[in-house]
Amino acid sequence: MENISTSTNASLNDVSKMRTTGVWSQKKVHARTIHKNDMANLKKKHKTEDEQIAIRHKNDFINLAKKHERELITLVEKRQRRLYKLCLKHIINTPIDGRHIARANESIRIGKIVNYMMDKNNINGQEITKAYETKFNKQITIIEAAGTNKDHYDLLIRHTDGSFQRVEEKHSEKPINVNAVPWKDSVQVLNGVGSQFVVGEKMARKWYDEVITQVDWGKILECSEIPDIPAYDEWEKDAFRCGDPKTPFVIKIKSRCRELWGGKSSFTGVNNTPDLRSTLSNFTLTESEASTFIQQIKDKLNEVLSQKDCFLQTKGDIDTDGFEFAWRESVSSPNITILNIRREKDIFIDLLDDENEGFTGILRWGKGCGFTNIRFDVR
Repeated sequence: MENISTSTNASLNDVSKMRTTGVWSQKKVHARTIHKNDMANLKKKHKTEDEQIAIRHKNDFINLAKKHERELITLVEKRQRRLYKLCLKHIINTPIDGRHIARANESIRIGKIVNYMMDKNNINGQEITKAYETKFNKQITIIEAAGTNKDHYDLLIRHTDGSFQRVEEKHSEKPINVNAVPWKDSVQVLNGVGSQFVVGEKMARKWYDEVITQVDWGKILECSEIPDIPAYDEWEKDAFRCGDPKTPFVIKIKSRCRELWGGKSSFTGVNNTPDLRSTLSNFTLTESEASTFIQQIKDKLNEVLSQKDCFLQTKGDIDTDGFEFAWRESVSSPNITILNIRREKDIFIDLLDDENEGFTGILRWGKGCGFTNIRFDVR
C-alpha cells in the first residue's frame, strides 16, 4: 500500500509541476494542433474524393455520349446500306410502267428523308428536322419509315417526351400550296378498294349488265376465239382484283386489246380504242344506297386520316438546292352529308359537308379500263 500511495503522490506532483512550469499548456496546444491538422487533412481527403467522383461522373457522361454518337452513326450507316439495297432491289424488280416507277421513287425518297433527317451533317435534312421541331414544339429522337403496306403513313417520328407522330409525305413537282389540302397536287388521300363501297358494287353490276354481256366482243376485237363470258360472281372477282385477270375471258380481251392498240391500251378511247365507258347509262344512287355509301366512306376516311398525325409536303429532289418542303397539321375527316355525282370520262362523286366543304372521289378502273381493279379513290 505504501508503494502505491507513494507512486500516486509522485504522479500528482508531476502533474502539478507540469502545470507550474507550463508544460501542460504546451501539450494542450500541441494536441489541438494535431486535431486541427487531422480535420484539415480529412476535409482535403473528402474534397479530393468528391473531385474524383465528379471526374468519374463527367467521364461516364462523356463515354455515354460517345457511345450514343457511335450507335447513331452505326444506325445511319445501316439505314444508308438498307437504302442502297432497297434502291438496287427496285431497279432490278420494278416493271417499266408509271405506277410502279412512282412507287419505287417514293420508297427511295422516303428512305432519303429518314436518313438525312437523322444525319447531323446533312443541310437539307437538318432544315427539315429544325422546321418540324419548331412547328410542333417537340424534340426528335429517332425517325422510322413505315413498316408495311397496310400503314396509312410514311414516317414514324419519335420524341424525347415519349410521344410520336405518324407522317404522310405528299410529293409534287408543282409549287407547294399551303392553303390547299396537302395532297391536292399529289397522290390521293384514300386508295379505296371498290368492293368495300356500294358505289363500287353498283359500278361492277352496271358494267357487267351493260357492257360485258352486250358488246360484240368478236367484232370489236376482230377475233373469233373469245372465251365464254363467265357468270357475274366469277367475273366480279376479276373486276375487283388488284392485279392481272384470272378468268380466261378477261385475260383474252385484255391481251387482244393490247395486240391491236398497243401495250398499255384499254377501253378508254385512247389510241383509237373504243371508249366503253360512254355506253353506260346514268349512274345514280337510291336514298338507301346514298345513306349506306356516306357511312362507308366516312368510316374509311376516319380510319385513314386518324393515322396521319401530320403531313410533309415536298417538291423536287432532296439532293438539290431546288428542294422545297412544308410541314402541315393533321386534317380532320369532314362530316359528309351531301353527295354530288358528276359524269365525266370516269364517275366523280363530291363528298361534302353542310358548308359544301370536303373531298372528291373518283370511281374508276385501276389496272386497265374494263379489265381489273374497280376502285374508289379520294382526293
